Amino acid sequence: PYVPQYPLVEHCANTRCIICTPVNGPYYQLVDSYPYTVHHLSDHPPVPYPLDTFYRANPIPQDTRRTHYGVSGTPRAFLNGIQVRQGQSLIPAAKMQEVQDLNAGLEVQVDEVVIQGQMQLAVNVKTIDSSLIPHSGNFLLFVVVIEDSVYFEAPNGENWHKNIFRDALTSMEGESFLPAVQGGAVPFNYSYQPDSNWQANRLQTLAFVFHENGEFINSGTPQNLRVSTSSLPSTSQEDGSATATVKGGLPPYSYQWNDPDSQQTAIANRLDAGIYLVTVKDLNGIEIQAEVEVNSTVNNEKMEET
Repeated sequence: PYVPQYPLVEHCANTRCIICTPVNGPYYQLVDSYPYTVHHLSDHPPVPYPLDTFYRANPIPQDTRRTHYGVSGTPRAFLNGIQVRQGQSLIPAAKMQEVQDLNAGLEVQVDEVVIQGQMQLAVNVKTIDSSLIPHSGNFLLFVVVIEDSVYFEAPNGENWHKNIFRDALTSMEGESFLPAVQGGAVPFNYSYQPDSNWQANRLQTLAFVFHENGEFINSGTPQNLRVSTSSLPSTSQEDGSATATVKGGLPPYSYQWNDPDSQQTAIANRLDAGIYLVTVKDLNGIEIQAEVEVNSTVNNEKMEET
């Protein structure tokens, strides 16, 4: 089944950096042109100016990311953990295009709910296709809180600051884990209390996974398009059915089953026993696939989130 890899763009900026301003403009235009397929995080290291507003609000995690990338100045940008700058272009358009529409072996699923003012998070890293997992050994999960828009007139003249890194819910060295067997998932749970200085309606959770060797694997937010499947059995009358249930993305959704009738609804009927594939596409054009098995004799309820 096809599960998209959501590229991660990590931007290192500084609110007092005058030379950042003309470089950041084209960078943001490029990132904004991929609103549904790229995940973006803005770090604020204390270079060249330690009085950066966002650094002072969150110094220890910011210092950890700075050290991780060896950042000695700003602006910098990293695409899936790699600096690809060419001249004044922090991320060349061609490089961004290269990482679109890739298939991932691991899916990062994020669910969140507010309980008495506290955000509760469930993060599941699911193995969709073990053949696409590039390495054995440990993987590292990072979960961060970002504020998608902060408006204030910074000393460098910028007044719209996007996807600001507010807090780390994991260690900034990452939470180590081994992937589950195919079809399984490794679960994680986190919670946090929004700071009074943050705009609660602007907060988002971003989770991303790297291999311990530094290779990017995938990222996820609660807004990612996801599909789960379930089925009812078929008798000799070919009366089985399969259902696709969608989360995230932007409705309305379109459905395409690979059954003999090529059905195009959330529920596919008149199915014989067998394994079926459903392709779901949302209004943004994001596409995802999931498999479901229809048994011949017993009820089969199989949740398969991809």
